Amino acid sequence: MKPARSPIKRSHILLPFVAIALGAGGLDARAQDVMATSSGPWNSKDRWSSLQSPEPACAYRNNGGFRLDILHVSREAFDGITLTIEGPKSMLRMFRTSGVLVDLVLTAGGRLSATNTGSGQNIGGSLVIPDTGIIEGPGAAANKLTINSLVSGEGVLTLAMDGDDEFTVTNPANTFEGEWRVEGNKPGSTFRSTEAGSLGTGSTIHIVQGTFDPAYEIAGGGNRLIMTPEAVVLLHDHHHTFKSVTVGDQTLAPGTYSLDALNALGGGRFEGGTGSIAVAP
Repeated sequence: MKPARSPIKRSHILLPFVAIALGAGGLDARAQDVMATSSGPWNSKDRWSSLQSPEPACAYRNNGGFRLDILHVSREAFDGITLTIEGPKSMLRMFRTSGVLVDLVLTAGGRLSATNTGSGQNIGGSLVIPDTGIIEGPGAAANKLTINSLVSGEGVLTLAMDGDDEFTVTNPANTFEGEWRVEGNKPGSTFRSTEAGSLGTGSTIHIVQGTFDPAYEIAGGGNRLIMTPEAVVLLHDHHHTFKSVTVGDQTLAPGTYSLDALNALGGGRFEGGTGSIAVAP
């Protein structure tokens, strides 16, 4: 077993719906991890092997396929050092909850479910993706989730959206180096990034199906873009620069491509005035 890393250090910035804690922390399972033993409200003492409500001295882990619920609250924080959701059957569910503050690790396919959130939800704290994790918006409602968390890791974060879901990433300090994998079920499934740097450092944006809507010019040439024929990118008259771009089965050579030139490739759809995409040499 690897030695324990230092606990997450939090610096809180209050926003209208949620306090954001910026920080990054250890990922290794530790001997003192408190384990989930059943499904139900995440802050209940009945959920945990300690038979106590979460406390700041402990790290918590759900690897037993349980569903931990955050239900019908305007704002709620998790008091543990970290909460790890491990395995494809293990879930943290936000249900009609305006704001959540948690230092969260999604690993081995662990899931965060933003359910029935048409009025919008925020999650803050930190979000670590060491290998694979999923954020999903199930059901017929137009689920809206704003990810204010400090996102880090080198894994694949799948954004699984039904219908007109909207997932937005905002934190300009993100250091994520992995893949944002957008799996919507129609063009109205939208992944937005609102601040320069919010996509992380050297990350890949992989649009399997749905829409990618960056609200700023992506510069620096460190990110990668992959599109399938079911993907849409909104340019908004912006001039983006990527390290590499793959449209359908075509990997673009270094250079600058106008909106018309991009749409002539036929491997996806680009929308937006005089926008362009450049591939760095």
